[in-house]
Amino acid sequence: MNSLEEAWSTRPAAYRRVSKDYQTAQKRLLFFLAVEENSRFPYFLDWCNEKKLRKSTIANYWQVVLAAASAINLQVPAHHARDLAWAQTQAAAELPMAAQAMSWKNVVEMWNCHRDEAALVILVTFILGQRVSDMLLLIRERVTVCRNTITLTMVQGKVIRFIGPYSLYLSASSECRNDTTRVHHVSRSSSRQHVPPGGGGSDSAPTQRAS
Repeated sequence: MNSLEEAWSTRPAAYRRVSKDYQTAQKRLLFFLAVEENSRFPYFLDWCNEKKLRKSTIANYWQVVLAAASAINLQVPAHHARDLAWAQTQAAAELPMAAQAMSWKNVVEMWNCHRDEAALVILVTFILGQRVSDMLLLIRERVTVCRNTITLTMVQGKVIRFIGPYSLYLSASSECRNDTTRVHHVSRSSSRQHVPPGGGGSDSAPTQRAS
């Protein structure tokens, strides 16, 4: 394993131009390349199954392993490419995960289990239909309020790496404007045991305030 890590640290500059997240994934899965060639893919599958990974994730991870091998100039047997093709076929046949709608009870439970900053980010993410990780990278300077419109300019995150920067426009009531602004100005001393912004006492879904 030490020789693999040394090869990784001295890999050519061309392999350092991919995203940091992809490089991190390659380094994290580098240990599979220390396994004997004929046992490598079965060992990899056992590892994935133990973690109960989806077939699409398994195919992606094996592709990352092969990319790591290329980065350190390690020759792999031809059957590794066939293994990838098999994994991708399995992934293509996999049924997509069905999204489960949050009930208002779920939202209140989440609110009461997290510090207010995290809860507010998740609630605004829920309203906007965005990735939580992308919303966490949003800074106050990229949220503007003009009359009845809130504009959020997204310039960082996983989605941006694929489609580039984009803006979200919300036609907002005064209540929605106040709740969105609170994401950046929330009081750390406020009580955690209360109903979230816009919430009622029932178990019905929260009112959709974004358009």
